[in-house]
Amino acid sequence: MKHVTITAVVFLLAITQGSAEFQCPSATFVELGKGVLIDCLISDVNDIYWLRGTEEDHYPIVKIEMGLKTISKIGQDHFDITDSGALVIRDASNDLTGSYVMLHYRTNHVKEVDTVTLNVTKLIDSIITQGPSGGVYPMGSTITLSCTFQKGYVVGWKEFENKDIFVADTKITANTKYDNFRVSLSDGISSLLIIGADLEDAGDYSCNTKSYAHVEIEAPPSLKIVFNVTDDKGTDSTYSHGVIGITCTARNARPAVMIRFKTDGSEWINPSETWTVSNGVTFDTSATLKYYFQKNQTDVLLTCQTFGQTSVSATEKTIHLCKYI
Repeated sequence: MKHVTITAVVFLLAITQGSAEFQCPSATFVELGKGVLIDCLISDVNDIYWLRGTEEDHYPIVKIEMGLKTISKIGQDHFDITDSGALVIRDASNDLTGSYVMLHYRTNHVKEVDTVTLNVTKLIDSIITQGPSGGVYPMGSTITLSCTFQKGYVVGWKEFENKDIFVADTKITANTKYDNFRVSLSDGISSLLIIGADLEDAGDYSCNTKSYAHVEIEAPPSLKIVFNVTDDKGTDSTYSHGVIGITCTARNARPAVMIRFKTDGSEWINPSETWTVSNGVTFDTSATLKYYFQKNQTDVLLTCQTFGQTSVSATEKTIHLCKYI
């Protein structure tokens, strides 16, 4: 009987395919002389290679291979790579304009490829025909700051002290503070959108450093009323039936608010004492009032209201006070 041995040879090939978990931006901008981070969505940080030009340019400028980062000799002046595989470009010069290819080999031997076009541009102040206007906005709102510029040019947005955020509509910062920022471009108008504005979004913003627009964010307070009851021993018979001491506190307002009172539709009454405490970014304000029950009066509706904010409606709270017997 003959015995036949069959040997199976398995070749592991790198398969090229797209993935919903892999994506690079199609294009990005960087201002001349500045830096930019080109970050791609990848499923894992395995072997990563960044090349200039096309995929056929087999010598990478930077790479992560077997966990080790390497920068080529020609890439040392302008390029680096982060631990997560993002390409870092420093001190951008005009000759860096062009295509950059990311090759990513997943742990299952699948090769993923994507190309990013980098545009190096110079931001020119004189192309801005109308700068942005700021204002006061309520927390949680969407703020739009707009610049009008000459067609054919590029506009960048930055925060005061040269904190670059966008060039054209490409975000060029990895700072998570600006995660809720977007840029919309249409027919010579660049609009910076701050979505769901938070207190930390207050600041000064400009396009191409032309005229900064000041943005102030207001936060409405939460109100709380407490009261105590005392027996008034005064000689005036009108006020001889009890006194209620009321304290109204407005917490976490920005800016600090003022407080006033009224009872049963009367004119507004100023508090007898007011004080404010800073929490760093927000403020707590408290105000006190003594209410003297009139003769034959058994109860009263008392309203505490805040005022003094521009974009936030007055906050008020009403309680029912009963005469202490």
